Amino acid sequence: MGNIERVGSLEIDQDMHHEKREWTAQRFAWGVFFLLLVAALLGLFGGGYFSSRTQINPDLQVDFQFFLRMKAPTRLEIKLLRTQEKPELLISRDYLRHFQIENIQPEPDQVSSEGGFQQFTFNRLEAGTPIVFDLKTTDVGSIPGQVGLNSTDLLTVHHFVYP
Repeated sequence: MGNIERVGSLEIDQDMHHEKREWTAQRFAWGVFFLLLVAALLGLFGGGYFSSRTQINPDLQVDFQFFLRMKAPTRLEIKLLRTQEKPELLISRDYLRHFQIENIQPEPDQVSSEGGFQQFTFNRLEAGTPIVFDLKTTDVGSIPGQVGLNSTDLLTVHHFVYP
């Protein structure tokens, strides 16, 4: 307990050493909270600068979010960079088993399994046409996967899912 000191006409029970330590801890906590707020605004916990990712090869561009939340909707957007007559989009089954597919636009004409991949076959698609997979996560943790077109140059997609 602190000493009772006389300040003017008042007797005050204070411990200035303890109060200064408390103020230091309080300022440190403010700094941590500020950094967490900035990180959240920039996408560390989903949707933003830190989270947005793009992978590109000569045939495809894949846009996705790195940080996701469990059971939250997300979007995997794949753009064809060249016009394709019968594009066959391959996505690794190990990757897809961590998601529930809510919707695919445009709808594929045919879906089949080939090796370790799910194959989505479409009719003619023009360059720049997006293929959008609306997904919902079913697992927590690190989720790697591969996406490719007609068995060429597979791109790696990777997510980290928070609980």
